[in-house]
Amino acid sequence: MRKSALFLAVISIYIFILPAFGKTIFTCEGPSGYAYYVEGGIVPKGKGGWVTDQISKGKISLISNDEDIDVLFLDATGSLQSSKDSGALISYVGASESMISVMVLYPSQLVEVYTYDFENKALYWMQQKYGAPVNKLGAYVAKKCQH
Repeated sequence: MRKSALFLAVISIYIFILPAFGKTIFTCEGPSGYAYYVEGGIVPKGKGGWVTDQISKGKISLISNDEDIDVLFLDATGSLQSSKDSGALISYVGASESMISVMVLYPSQLVEVYTYDFENKALYWMQQKYGAPVNKLGAYVAKKCQH
């Protein structure tokens, strides 16, 4: 019963309290992992497959503002981007005592799931691009994080 009450308190904080104040929930930098490039589009036959992938100077932040959430990211070019301003739909997927997950959906282009681990100060990020000149699947981890 006590764990259930704590879980509900944590969820309530993220859904109801943080949006009222506008707050950075986490910021992580330097995600790295693996990507699978699908042959087709501008990826020639025989050039698809698994590769190591990283955005060494990239940063990702989840912010909560006025009952709304957004994922901000500094991309490989150094440009700051807002997922919401870029047309994405963002929603909470779930949370536990030590983790929170959000999904970012760019209709007809891209779906991403970000899971932040408060206990280990790490971000786990999955990405699938489709309907684009370069279609890929990616799985990344960022361990330089603050919350």
